[in-house]
Amino acid sequence: MLLPALNSAREKGRSIKCLNNLKQCGMGHLNYAMDYGDMIIYRGPNSTASATSYWAAYLGGESPFCSAYLPFEPMKVGTTVRKRIVVASCPSAPGPLHPADDNGKVPMRVYGMPVYNYYLGSPASTASTDYQKSMGNFVHKFLIGTTERGTYWGLRHVKRPSGTMLLADSAISSDSSAVTAGYQTQDLYIRSDDSKVGLMLRHAKRANAVYMDGHAENKSAYEHRDSHTQVTRVVDSDNKWITIN
Repeated sequence: MLLPALNSAREKGRSIKCLNNLKQCGMGHLNYAMDYGDMIIYRGPNSTASATSYWAAYLGGESPFCSAYLPFEPMKVGTTVRKRIVVASCPSAPGPLHPADDNGKVPMRVYGMPVYNYYLGSPASTASTDYQKSMGNFVHKFLIGTTERGTYWGLRHVKRPSGTMLLADSAISSDSSAVTAGYQTQDLYIRSDDSKVGLMLRHAKRANAVYMDGHAENKSAYEHRDSHTQVTRVVDSDNKWITIN
């Protein structure tokens, strides 16, 4: 009789810790933005500008272009030592790495960030024509020649920071990969079937998220659907990719 109540209490504690982690990650992003022209980083150039590195590599101190904005610890994968952000993982998520992951997955097994093309109101088949007008034209790209090497959110142009998702519980669905299903992923596909990875209902059929004003909330799938960010696809507690009707 006591075991279900004990498990529920433990999960509630993990959910609270997850919310606190998200708040710290949100503050790391906002502190970075204060130092870099009100720009929140989605991804930026790697050390040689030959490819891109995502936000966890920047805020976790791996990028040569900025200092660490979040606490990190060394993590050895094979013969390589990477920097892993301590607060970038949900305590209810498996990991931090899947046994099959290589060292390149260290900055990717983190809270998810909405894939930037959805904040551009594209693809047209999955976004309303008024979506970008509602959210604000805040996606900025950094080009080297004609090649994109960075993507940032311009805070000054976000119309409703308190309703615009910055980071959230994330997972790979079993419809995408049975091997790594349930593990965190850096990308959130919030309205399309691309990759079938996205917002994870990890906490008693609810998901935690931090928003661009720095506050964090625990919401049901329907609350996320009806929010300003308009999430319509999620990964459920069985790691299945589902549509919120």
